[in-house]
Amino acid sequence: MLLAVLVTVSVLTALLLAPVDLVFKIGRRDSIRADVSVRWMFGLVEFDPRAVRGRGRRIRRRALRRGGMALRFSRALLSAARRRAAFRRRLLRFFRAAAATVRPRDFHLRLRLGFDDPADTGMVWACLGPAIAVLGARAGPGLDVGADFERERLEFEVGGKLRVVPARLIAAAGAFALSPVTLRAMWTAWRRA
Repeated sequence: MLLAVLVTVSVLTALLLAPVDLVFKIGRRDSIRADVSVRWMFGLVEFDPRAVRGRGRRIRRRALRRGGMALRFSRALLSAARRRAAFRRRLLRFFRAAAATVRPRDFHLRLRLGFDDPADTGMVWACLGPAIAVLGARAGPGLDVGADFERERLEFEVGGKLRVVPARLIAAAGAFALSPVTLRAMWTAWRRA
């Protein structure tokens, strides 16, 4: 029995420590296209969020029909955040901690810009060029921005990964949820809902 508990805890810990990557690529050549996928366990498990697009609308409609109590509770919680400075500070600290768990990786930006008049392209490039050169020096090879003096066009592609380790996010959420300030605000919101 003890061995089964240890194995279960070990497996759950390993699953929570495996990073989740949100991989995205948005671009425009003739039309705007976007590719988004969620990968887990270093790419062994991949999920396409577009596959459940219609299902999400049905779930939201059902939740709105049933969600009177939850809506009242969330409104009461927001009003507690407006009234109590300590809860606002704790909420802001949670958002900072949650944002710190997200690690951007492999970002790239490719942009080609041209107007129908080459003089207009030159004027825009004269304004943007120095800033792009400074950004390019800091960003490294992931930034590729150029002007097209021969024809009118706007082509871009931006992409990268956002990596989150679920255990870190759960730790930040747990610290927020179990803090005395949050518990008091939730208790007050529950009584008013």
